[in-house]
Amino acid sequence: MRIDGDGPPPSLVPVGLHYAQKRLFRSNALVVFHPPITLPEQLDVTPAMDEDPERLRGLTQEVERDLKAAILETESWEFHGLFHRARKLIRAERAYRAETNPGATTMDERVLGLARLWTAYQQLIGTDPERVAELTKRVQRYDRMMRALAIEDHEIDHPPTVIVGWLVVGLVLQVVSVGVLLPPFLLIGALVNLPPALVVIAGARAASKEPKDEATMKLIGGVLVFPGVWAVWAWLAGWGTVQAQAIAPWAPDQPIVVVAVMVALCVASAIVMLLYWELAVGTLRALRVRLTRGRHARALTRLRAERSRLCDELVAFAEGVELPGLVLPSGRLSRGR
Repeated sequence: MRIDGDGPPPSLVPVGLHYAQKRLFRSNALVVFHPPITLPEQLDVTPAMDEDPERLRGLTQEVERDLKAAILETESWEFHGLFHRARKLIRAERAYRAETNPGATTMDERVLGLARLWTAYQQLIGTDPERVAELTKRVQRYDRMMRALAIEDHEIDHPPTVIVGWLVVGLVLQVVSVGVLLPPFLLIGALVNLPPALVVIAGARAASKEPKDEATMKLIGGVLVFPGVWAVWAWLAGWGTVQAQAIAPWAPDQPIVVVAVMVALCVASAIVMLLYWELAVGTLRALRVRLTRGRHARALTRLRAERSRLCDELVAFAEGVELPGLVLPSGRLSRGR
């Protein structure tokens, strides 16, 4: 837009904010700045109080279109999930053919892969809607089968390791930690933190109008509820120390120390609960995938073949469309910087 006065005219810069998991507290987020919006000549004028309503409507539509592209808006959350399924199957198939292990997907690569599919879809839905609909149905069937087996695309080729990466210190240490060292903290954590956690989760679901708002409501609820609960437990511990000293004079008379230790235990047990849960889920998932690979070998063979066909058709379908980013030999995506 042009304005009077010195200096360059202001620019409208679309900004996309993407979350790894919108419902998860402290989820990874990626901020993507897009090129400034280029307005048509008839809209690139100085706004006025008596601005033509048609011109304002046109400007709003231009901004809305670019914002939808910035956030990669889809028709529904289900469709959004299908885009991610297509992204993952293409990446897994490329890595399988290249005989490489591209590693975990970065947040930037996830958004870039989604952007490539979204761009192709937006251009092709108007020129070949029947082919788009047929390919969408096939991706939906593939997605249902993958969800039924509860495995990820790359796990068709290689099962996950049993030991979670951040705890690769040997199987013996893992067993000792899970079976001996962590359970006492886990018990304290469940007693102290599980009831308020359930209250926060239920309250967040009740107060959230949209699923994407749950993480924010959990954060607000957690900040309000957990410190209060820990304070109550600390007060009870200090009060119990005073009462015990009155009944048994030989008992240690250090309520302040007991309060401090109780607060530390509350916080430490909450952290242990999160780490223990992540470790248990990772270990159980690895074992389940290994069992699935053994019991459903034929189904996995069919899925691998379907994944290959879908990858070829998705890539061929987008030929001729200018897609963002570059495909590296390993199968990873790069913005080309």
